[in-house]
Amino acid sequence: LEALKASQHMLYVGRKGAGKTANFYQVAEALRDNKRNHVCLIKPVDYEMEGLVSLLSMNMNKASPGYLTESIWKFLLYTELAASVYHEIAERPPYLAPTETESAFLTFVDTHRQLVLDDFSERMESMIKELCQIDSSDEIRQDRIRISEVLHVQLLAELRERLGQALVDREKVVILVDNLDKAWRQQ
Repeated sequence: LEALKASQHMLYVGRKGAGKTANFYQVAEALRDNKRNHVCLIKPVDYEMEGLVSLLSMNMNKASPGYLTESIWKFLLYTELAASVYHEIAERPPYLAPTETESAFLTFVDTHRQLVLDDFSERMESMIKELCQIDSSDEIRQDRIRISEVLHVQLLAELRERLGQALVDREKVVILVDNLDKAWRQQ
C-alpha cells in the first residue's frame, strides 16, 4: 500500500523471502488496473548487475564512476521505458489504431531497434563492452565526453522527447525495478 501511495520514488529492502518480488508484482498489477497509467517492469538477472559492477571498477578518473553510473542508468531506464511503451502500442487490438504521435514513436524505435528493443542483457553487455574500451584520461571532461559518445546521448535526448509525447495523456508513468541487489557482495 505504501508503494501505491508513493509520489516520487521508494526503495524496498529486505531479506530473501521477505516478499519484495511478490510486492513488486502486486504493485504492478494494482497500477495497471488504471488504464491511464503506464507501468514498466525491469527485472535484470544477477549477471547483468555483476557486469555493471565490474564496469564501475574500471580504472577511470576518480570523478567519472558517478557520472558513468548515472549515464548507464539513464540509458537503461529510458530504453526499457521506450521498449515497454513500444510494445504496449504495437500490441493493441487493430481497432485501437495508434495516434499520429504514437506512430511516429513506433517508427523512431524501429529505426533504433538494436538500442531500444534488444533484450536488457544484450543491451547491457553491448554497452559494457563498448565502455570497457574507453581509455581513461587525466581530464574528467574527456572521460565524460567518451562515456556520452558510447551511450548515444543525442539519441537519448530525442528518445526522451518522443517518450514525453507518447505518454502525454498518462496519469502516471511508473518504473518498477527488481533484483538490484543480486550482484551485491558483503564487501
